[in-house]
Amino acid sequence: MKVVHFCTYSSGGAAIAAIRLHTLLCESGIDSSIVFLYKNNLSVKNSIDFRDALSFTKKISAKIQNKLLNRLQQNKIKSRGEAPELFSFPQSAWDISSHPLVKTADVIHFHWMANFLDYRSFSLKGFANKKICWTLHDLNPFSGGFHYEDWFNNEPWTALSKSNQKYKYDYVTAANITLIAPSEWIMRASQNSFVFKSKPHVHIPNPSSDSFFYTEKEAARKQLGIKASGKICFLPGDNINYLRKGMIELEALLMNQKTDITFLTTGQRPMNLGANEQHFTGIVSNEQKMALCYSASDLMVFPSLDENYSNTLVESLLCGCPAVCFDIGGNKEIVKDHSFGKIISYKNWEAIISVINEDAFTEEQRRNLAQKAASEFASAPLMDKMIALYRDL
Repeated sequence: MKVVHFCTYSSGGAAIAAIRLHTLLCESGIDSSIVFLYKNNLSVKNSIDFRDALSFTKKISAKIQNKLLNRLQQNKIKSRGEAPELFSFPQSAWDISSHPLVKTADVIHFHWMANFLDYRSFSLKGFANKKICWTLHDLNPFSGGFHYEDWFNNEPWTALSKSNQKYKYDYVTAANITLIAPSEWIMRASQNSFVFKSKPHVHIPNPSSDSFFYTEKEAARKQLGIKASGKICFLPGDNINYLRKGMIELEALLMNQKTDITFLTTGQRPMNLGANEQHFTGIVSNEQKMALCYSASDLMVFPSLDENYSNTLVESLLCGCPAVCFDIGGNKEIVKDHSFGKIISYKNWEAIISVINEDAFTEEQRRNLAQKAASEFASAPLMDKMIALYRDL
C-alpha cells in the first residue's frame, strides 16, 4: 500500500503531527511519502518539495500566478477590515492532482493545506477514482476562510465566507473523501458543517512521539542549566504575540503580580513578567530539549483561546508535567481529570493564576501521571486504526 501525504509547510503543529504519522507508517512497513509545498525540514525521511516536480516554466508560471492570486485575496480581506485570525481561500495556483506521486498512490492523505490545495482539483482527472482522506488540524477545510472563529467577531467576513464555503461544497460533493478528526470536538463541527456534512468521519487522535517521557525534575533542570530550586511554571509559545494563544493576556496579568515562581519561557522573545523570575530559552525546535522543559516544570500553562487537539498538552502529560488550560475545543478530551491538571472555564484568568499558585505535584504524582498518559496516548492503537482505515477506504 502506497500512501502520499500533502501538507503546506514542514514546520508548525500540524506538520509535526503529519510527520510523526508519516514516520510511524514508514516504521510499520507502509510505503509512505510526504510532500510539502514549502519544505525546510531536511531531516524528514521520504519527504519532497512539491515544486521540485515542476518543470522550470511551470514553476515560474505558478509562482507568478500565486503572487497575483495572493494579492487579490489579501485585498478582499483588507476591504473588510483587519482579520484577527489567519484567513485562507479555497483557490490556489498549485495543481496537486498532476503531481507524479498522486498517479501511483493508493491513498492520498491531506493535512494542513491552506494556500496549497485548490478545491477545484477534486474535479480534475488526476483525482478521479482516488481514495482521499483528510486530517482536520483546524476548522479551515470546511470553514469560509478562518482557521478558528469562536474567539472574535467574524461578521465583516460573513458574505465572503459563505462564498468560499459554496466553492468548497461544489467541488467536494462528488469526491471520495473521508475526514479524520483528531478530537471529537472538531468531528462534531465538521459533521455539522455545510461543506462536509455528507462525508464519512472517523475519530483518530494525532500520534505522540517517543521523545516525550518521564524524567526526574531535578535531573531535567540540571541538564537545562536551571538553578531554581522552587516551583517552575512552563509558558511555551513560538510567537507570544499570536493573539489566539492567549499569552498576551497572561503576560499582562503576571506583569503586575509578584510570585515566588520561576517562569520557563520559549519563543521569539522573553515575556514581560514584571518582578517575576524568568528563564528564557528562545525557540525550541528539538524534541529532546522540549521534553526536558516539560520535565523540569511543575506546571505547564496553556492559555489558548481556541484549540483542536494540542500536541503541547499531550507532550507535557507524557513527561509527567500537569497542565492547566481553558475548557475549549479538544482540551477537555486530553486533560480529563485532576490527575492530569486542571480545566478552567473559558477566559477565567483569575482561576489560571490561582492554579499557578497551588502546591506542586510530588515526584510520585508526576511519575504516576506520566505512566497514565503513556497508556492513554499510546501511538500503537492509533496506527492500527489508521492503517485499517486506509485499507477500508
